[in-house]
Amino acid sequence: METLNGTKTKDNAIKTIKTIKLFDVTEISIGGFTHNLKAKVKTGYYTMNDNWNYLSIHYKKKTADFYLSEENLNIWFLGLSRFIKREKLEIKILSTFGFFIFKLKLKLIKKIKLMLEHKEKLDKSKTKLFIDIVKFAKYNHIGMENLPFVKVLLLFEKLSYTLNVSLNFK
Repeated sequence: METLNGTKTKDNAIKTIKTIKLFDVTEISIGGFTHNLKAKVKTGYYTMNDNWNYLSIHYKKKTADFYLSEENLNIWFLGLSRFIKREKLEIKILSTFGFFIFKLKLKLIKKIKLMLEHKEKLDKSKTKLFIDIVKFAKYNHIGMENLPFVKVLLLFEKLSYTLNVSLNFK
């Protein structure tokens, strides 16, 4: 297999809509952080409700971004990852463990942002550091994704305890 083909079904006919040659691919990522996708979000063409469901295939000068169901994302990402390893291709891709941890981190960030909408419940007597982290989380969208997983998890735990919120990702 040297190409990825996108297909579209119309009147029981299958039509190729995009072909990406694998030797042109430099990276495969998730999370919807490509310049191409961010530009489409700014114009209102896409929304970023569940950004962990975006699969981006980076190749020389462009990216191809796909929004997939969680099940399809897992299938595509893990299949591509195994193929890349088996064929020993020089394509940057997260490990299987890194993939699931990154998805969980993005889900935690979304929960944190939802909890911050209820900031009136936050106790103002909390330490300055905690208040600074909450402000950072609210006003620095890009920075949240760059925080290590453990810091995001600890922030989530602290906020959920403070706001008495349960862990639910549905």
